[in-house]
Amino acid sequence: MAQLIGHQLVVVGDTTVVHTVQSNPLGSRAFDANGNEYIYLKGVASTVAGSAATFNTSFQTALTVTGAKGPVGIACAATVANTYGWYQIFGSGSGDFAPDRPPPSTRRFRPR
Repeated sequence: MAQLIGHQLVVVGDTTVVHTVQSNPLGSRAFDANGNEYIYLKGVASTVAGSAATFNTSFQTALTVTGAKGPVGIACAATVANTYGWYQIFGSGSGDFAPDRPPPSTRRFRPR
């Protein structure tokens, strides 16, 4: 669990908290003490912690599928439909980019 810090911005919840009501402005960005970057997004059905999801300019997410395009974040919690939470968009972490197979524990990502 990462405690978030922001640029003179108060953020609600750590990365593992799922919000049932929007608690931060959608698209808010925050950093943890290790320099990892997160974005606050609206969830989508079937999301689990570690799910890779694309997001659009309305900050709506869609789980990645073959051929998906757009910015990608890794869900830090089970932010299913009608919930909100933090997605990692930069730094050292792990995620499942292929939902049709179990993620190996060594899969790592470094989005840019």
